[in-house]
Amino acid sequence: MRLFLPLLLGLLLVAIVSADIDSCTKKDASDSAETSPKSKEDNSDSSSDSDSSSDSDSDSDSDSDSDSDSSSDSDSDSNSSEKPKYKYPYAEDCDKSKRHVKRLVTGNDSWPIVEGLKNLTITIEFTSEQLTIFEQFIVSVQTVVETSISRSQKLVEIVALLLKLKSTNSEVYSAILYANLTSDVWQYRIDTLIQVVQYRQRFRFQSAITLDSEGSCPLIEALVNASIGIDGTESAVYAFVNGTLLEILSDTSISYNWRVAKINAALIEFFETLSESDRQLFLSTEIYGFGSFSVFYQVSLQYSQIFQVPALLTGSPAPLLAAVEYQISLYKSGTIVVSKTVAAQVNQFYLRLQQIFSETTDIQLRYYLFSQYLSETFRLNSWLAQYILSISINGFGTLGDCWGLNWFFGLPVEDVPTVEPFTAVTGGITGVTGNCRCQCTTPF
Repeated sequence: MRLFLPLLLGLLLVAIVSADIDSCTKKDASDSAETSPKSKEDNSDSSSDSDSSSDSDSDSDSDSDSDSDSSSDSDSDSNSSEKPKYKYPYAEDCDKSKRHVKRLVTGNDSWPIVEGLKNLTITIEFTSEQLTIFEQFIVSVQTVVETSISRSQKLVEIVALLLKLKSTNSEVYSAILYANLTSDVWQYRIDTLIQVVQYRQRFRFQSAITLDSEGSCPLIEALVNASIGIDGTESAVYAFVNGTLLEILSDTSISYNWRVAKINAALIEFFETLSESDRQLFLSTEIYGFGSFSVFYQVSLQYSQIFQVPALLTGSPAPLLAAVEYQISLYKSGTIVVSKTVAAQVNQFYLRLQQIFSETTDIQLRYYLFSQYLSETFRLNSWLAQYILSISINGFGTLGDCWGLNWFFGLPVEDVPTVEPFTAVTGGITGVTGNCRCQCTTPF
């Protein structure tokens, strides 16, 4: 009996320990089961990004193109080592979408962008004339996606076609601008496609305007080559290059951003002296190493517009607020007919802007809160984009253009420009849309 008792106690102890181990094992398994869906989701996201970044077209400038020509922002990002002051939701979302946007031009016999555009012929009410124009545009897009060039190049060419459509058939362009191409996911809206491509091309911009040892650059060569043999225009180009453009390009005393803004102002002034056919000729030409001249022009316009932002957000009332208020007055007068829901939502947007502007006079904070509120609004009601982003701001562009400058303020989560250049800017928003007319006295 004495021998049996210790043996019995030993067996009992083993049973207790085994039960504890089994309990712990089951708990660990349960914990693992609880966390596994997230891990699976993470793996799915990872594989999705991998799929989207792989490029059967040997597209060497896939998602790393933001690293190429990175010196182009060296002047404006002098404080890049410091912690960013604000994060911009739209900029961050567009940064993600640039990894996926190439899917629009990926395919063999069919391409999402072509199918999406064809669907718009059903969902948008065009006149017979507009429908013919739009169908011709779709054919042009399909021709681009069928060519043997990289997907990035295809996207640049498609945006160039969109910009041409804007200048030649603005009503058709406006009708499709905020339409979704593939689904209700906002990343595939046409306006976002344009913004993504413009952002990507921003990193190829500096090489297009950097003078070589012979005092030339791809921008100058494109202008000269496009004008060869055109009576009167060729001499006008040489006069413009030698009298204006070279002086701006060689001026190292000003920041890069300011130099590009001055290039845009000079191009606008030069184009005003040309016939419409000559303007279209230049806009359709190619800049070596960059792509379409029209995309180059549009990117330079954004650099010009960023210097106008302070004037949009100051004053009583601030021009941005006044533009929204005027839009609401057009609804009330019946000049623009919209549903009661749209009118109420735009009015709510206006009231929120009023509140933001009453709470702070800081330009950076006003722009950030304005941008953040727009992002939140469109996440909840993506259909509102066409009504809010299309609001015109006299002498600047649209509210969407202002929002699109997130690229410069916050992508990829860069430092916003300091307050000092903002407060030093003088003058109102006047002149041709997008042209600062050199009223911006202090560059970044």
